[in-house]
Amino acid sequence: MSRPRSAAVVGALLSAALLLPTSGSTARAAAATSERPTATTATTAVVSTAQRVDVRRTRPLYADPTSAAARAAKRDKRFRPLATAPQAKWLLDSHGTGVGKVARDYVAAATQAGRTPIVALYAIPARDCGSHSSGGLTPRQYRAWVRRVATPLRGARAIAIVEPDAVAMLDACAGQGPRPALLRYAVDRLRSAGAWVYLDGGHSSWISPATMAERLKRSGIANARGFITNVANFQRTADEDAYARAVRAELAALGVRKVRYAIETARNGAGPSVEGVCNPRSARVGQRPRIRLTGARDGYLWVKRPGESDGECGRGDPPAGQWWPRAALRLLGR
Repeated sequence: MSRPRSAAVVGALLSAALLLPTSGSTARAAAATSERPTATTATTAVVSTAQRVDVRRTRPLYADPTSAAARAAKRDKRFRPLATAPQAKWLLDSHGTGVGKVARDYVAAATQAGRTPIVALYAIPARDCGSHSSGGLTPRQYRAWVRRVATPLRGARAIAIVEPDAVAMLDACAGQGPRPALLRYAVDRLRSAGAWVYLDGGHSSWISPATMAERLKRSGIANARGFITNVANFQRTADEDAYARAVRAELAALGVRKVRYAIETARNGAGPSVEGVCNPRSARVGQRPRIRLTGARDGYLWVKRPGESDGECGRGDPPAGQWWPRAALRLLGR
C-alpha cells in the first residue's frame, strides 16, 4: 500500500533536515566562503592597484638624443652633462600644422626608450608681448594647434607645460585675445589626453602669490595637475618652494585645493643675476631634473634648454632658441 502524500512529504522533510548543517555551521560555512579570495577578486585587486600607480612617479624622464646639446656632445664631451639631462621639447607656432607629427615622433621615441616625454607649448597669441620670443597664433589657429598637439599625447603619460609666461603676462599687452579661455582650452585638451598638465606660475620675484592664484584660477588650474615656477629664470630653489606654497595657500582660499607644483632648475644654480634675465653670464645650471613627489611638489624640471640663447639681448647675442656653445660652457662653469 502506498504512503499517503502528506506522510511522504513529511518524511522527505525529516530526511533532508538530518542531512543539513545546523544554523551555526551554516553561518560559519558562508563566512568562510565569503572570506576565501577567488581568482576573480584577486585579479581585480591587482588591476586596481596597477591602475592607481602612475608610471610617471617612478619612470625616468626622457633625454632627447637629437637635441642640440646631444649633437654638440658627440663632438665635445664637455657638453655631456647637458646632453644627458632630460629637458622639454618645445612645440612652437612655427611648427604650424605639422606640430602633430613633431609631437608624435618625440613621444614615440620617449615611449620606445621607456621614459616620460616632456613638452612645452609655446604658441599663445601675443606671446612674449613683442619681446625676444615674440610670436603666436590667432585664437582660432591656437585651438586647432592644441588639438594637433594633444592627439599624439594620448596614452603616452606625458608631462605638458602650458605656455611659459602666459599667465604672468596676462593683460600686459594688446592682441592677447581671450587668453584665460585659451589656456583653459589647452589644459582641458591635454588633460583629456592623459598628460600631467602644468600652467606657468611665474616666479618668486615677479607676480605676488595672491595675484598669481587669481590668474591661475581664471586660466583653468582646477583642471590641471598644477603649476610650474621659475621657467627660464634664475631664482633659487628655496625661494621658489616658498613662493609655490604661498600660491597654493592663496588658491585654497579661492576654493581650489590639491594643486601640485614643480620647479624649473635648469639655470638657477647661482641664483638671480644683477645682469638681468637675458643670457646672464653669471648663471649656472641647477639641480638635475627628476620627478620625486615630496609633499605638494612633484619635482624639478628643465624646461628652458641650457645652452640655447634667450635672444639677442640688445648686444648681438644669438637669436632666441639658438644653440650657443660659449653660453653652454659658461653654464657648466667652464
